[in-house]
Amino acid sequence: MKKIISALLVSFCILSMLPLAAFAEEPSVKPVAWYDFEDAENLGKDKSGNGNDLISLGTPEQVEEGPSGNAVFFDGLSSLYAKTSKDNGYGEDYADVIAASGSKKLTIAYWIKNEISDYDNFDISTWRRIISNGHDGGALQDETGNAFGGFTMLSLADNYIIPTLVNPAIMVDRVERHDGSCTGNTATYPYEEGKWFFIVWTADATTGQFCYYVNGEKLYDQTADVNESGGIKLANTARPFALAANTCYDAENDEMVVNHSYTGALDEVMVFDSILSASDISYYMSATGADLPETTPDTSSEAPNTSAPDTSVSKPDPSAEETAPHTSGTESSTQKPAESTEAPSDDGGVPTGLVIGIVAAVVVIAAVAAVIIVKKKKK
Repeated sequence: MKKIISALLVSFCILSMLPLAAFAEEPSVKPVAWYDFEDAENLGKDKSGNGNDLISLGTPEQVEEGPSGNAVFFDGLSSLYAKTSKDNGYGEDYADVIAASGSKKLTIAYWIKNEISDYDNFDISTWRRIISNGHDGGALQDETGNAFGGFTMLSLADNYIIPTLVNPAIMVDRVERHDGSCTGNTATYPYEEGKWFFIVWTADATTGQFCYYVNGEKLYDQTADVNESGGIKLANTARPFALAANTCYDAENDEMVVNHSYTGALDEVMVFDSILSASDISYYMSATGADLPETTPDTSSEAPNTSAPDTSVSKPDPSAEETAPHTSGTESSTQKPAESTEAPSDDGGVPTGLVIGIVAAVVVIAAVAAVIIVKKKKK
């Protein structure tokens, strides 16, 4: 009798351990595009299954030791940009579809790592664009002459010789004007040499709310007036959605070029057509940072090191003219971008693993009770 009960108890322990990994809350939304940079032959491959692959321009390089598997390194002369509905980067890409005729809500998440050497070829009169989707005052939007629209995510520093703070300013345009203002212009978090940071930006053009998270902690929460100058316009059909640079067509040389480029590493870039909740952000941070140590870099603001040489850039200059573009590569796309798919909604049910664990426990308890009853009857 004791052996039977012991065996049943051991079985219960084993069964109850199986679903523990599933206790974590499932994400309520799925990415419409997810770039993990694991395919060295196709660094822009979209692993979401929606076909939103990116085109390689220049020589983005796969590197090891990302937060989860491999990562990508941009050398300041490269980018990965989205397929558009017209030639040479014009027309809608999948991000424009979401921003213009879809939910008009975006969440962009990625891991970023910088080293001081990444600033060696940086021109401080320009921007370091991590994610770019227009916001280019010198560009005609389309053949109708509409010149406005889009956004760009920057990664600036308090000092480009000895950086101590990162300023993640984000420029967002309006329907009727090229908006010189930006969200998070004064927000900062500590620069840490060679450390990976998980960044999440949420943008809701219907409410004007913009939030920015660093390693799961909210850095800022701002709301813009949605009625001013025709409202917020996240879409731009003169520039493709791109990683690591403003990517555009140079008609004089008949090639795609980059400017305002970023040098550094990125990994696990994800685009959503909805606003991620705090629990969703925590889930994706854990899921994509599996290879990192458990310690999380401090995101509290600190005073900059004033002993460093004075090369600081306190805020982006919206009136800055585009610099001469780096010319690398000639690839363009005429492929229609994949349509944005609706993110699966959370059914609000109990996680499957928890259900399995409960069922297993009930079965084992019932079995133990049955054995005890049978034993008593025999007596």
